[in-house]
Amino acid sequence: MKPLSPKKLRCALVVVVVVWFGNFGLFPAAYPYVGVMHYGVWFLDIFAILAANDAVVLGIDPYRPNLLDYFNRPHVYSPWWLELHRLGLGRAQIYIVGWTLNLAFLAAAIARLRPLSRGEALWYAAIVGAPPILLGVNRANNDLLIFTLLAPVVACLLDARRLVRLFAVVLIVIAAGLKFFPAAAGLVLLSSIAVNAREVRARLVVASLGLILVFSNIAPDLPKVFAYLPKAEGLMTFGAQNLPKSLGLSPNVTQWVVLALAMLWVAWVWRSDWTKRWHIRPESQASWLSFVLGGVLLTGCFFTASNFGYRWVFGIWMAPLLWWLPRDPTAPSAVRRWARVTALLFIYIVWSDGFFGAAMRLSLSWIAPETGEKIFNNFLVVQQPITWMFFAAVLVFLTHFTREGFRAILGRETV
Repeated sequence: MKPLSPKKLRCALVVVVVVWFGNFGLFPAAYPYVGVMHYGVWFLDIFAILAANDAVVLGIDPYRPNLLDYFNRPHVYSPWWLELHRLGLGRAQIYIVGWTLNLAFLAAAIARLRPLSRGEALWYAAIVGAPPILLGVNRANNDLLIFTLLAPVVACLLDARRLVRLFAVVLIVIAAGLKFFPAAAGLVLLSSIAVNAREVRARLVVASLGLILVFSNIAPDLPKVFAYLPKAEGLMTFGAQNLPKSLGLSPNVTQWVVLALAMLWVAWVWRSDWTKRWHIRPESQASWLSFVLGGVLLTGCFFTASNFGYRWVFGIWMAPLLWWLPRDPTAPSAVRRWARVTALLFIYIVWSDGFFGAAMRLSLSWIAPETGEKIFNNFLVVQQPITWMFFAAVLVFLTHFTREGFRAILGRETV
């Protein structure tokens, strides 16, 4: 079969993504077949934020259960979101805001994906079109805005102009002010590609000061936010605490167990020789930094809380490296194996919950409720160690990046 040009492959990817998402836009009844609940309403998550803004306009406390929302949800995000009413945005603009957010997200996602083969194009389509991503688009979750906001970070860091490189810090700080967890993206600032150690240290200091200022600004509202944070449980959720909890450990003990296991694994990888002699090729630096950006956001969320599935949107940035690295003849065999395992676990995780959820809904008519509940609970238990294995594999690469970054800013040569 004659190979397609990169331009044609990218156009094909765009067509597949548009048709796939357009199908669910035109026929929302198809959502249950990928394990996603539509609830008969579009853009549920951004609607809650707009309803909170309407509450502010009416003098209602947005941090209390809100009767203006479909499900009476209180505001559980940064107070910065409550400034949208100053732009004239409220529930009446739900479709304008929802579609704009979704289109901006899909454009930012496709802009990063440049397939060079049919297989790579199919890989990208499978990641972008996975059920957790459909869930985020269906609900117009504000993680899509965080994704779009952080999308230029890697390009900024690789730019020849110092001021543009510094703009990456600004984007990360703003994103952290909107939703807290993007502060973890600061790890990518350790990159010393095409810059000296002094500049890396300077931007780390600027980022730290920026994050301190941001969190001091939003800190007074955090107790009200955390009081009503929804618990992510069931299908299309992930978090390191889910496994220890299933063993009957208390939440406090669980947190310490999770952190201890993560630290032990990182220490082991840091001292190992698995990746010490591996260096990313110059032409692959963008894919590498994108992987680190997406990986650290997901890993930070995994080890600190239980999360809803739409958080997997950040995994889109990991897709390019997970495609070419297992096939890179210049990489050590151990690195290729880790990349291959990570890719297989990744595609399984983002699709398995959706398939299982669809199968359960289709079988409700002939499976006894108690049998269905038992199957459901067993599936959730099985999923936990698989998810742990995925993040353990991701930590191998993040540890390598961190180790190399620290050696660079300390002026030490890499091995």
